[in-house]
Amino acid sequence: MGLDHLAKNIRLLRFGDIGGDGINCTLTTYDIADCPLYVCLSYAWGDPNSPQEKIILNNREFLVRQNL
Repeated sequence: MGLDHLAKNIRLLRFGDIGGDGINCTLTTYDIADCPLYVCLSYAWGDPNSPQEKIILNNREFLVRQNL
């Protein structure tokens, strides 16, 4: 689900359990005026051949590169 570009929203990723299934995360949209405190993460895609790790994001599996 994309962001409404007319609204002042932000998506925040919350890390959960780390286990054999990968890192469990949730992605939630907040109004920028009402969002909780957060820490920013800057990410570059990097080498497309670099190793990948599995994460679980909102109960769906995704592969991300290890540099993330």
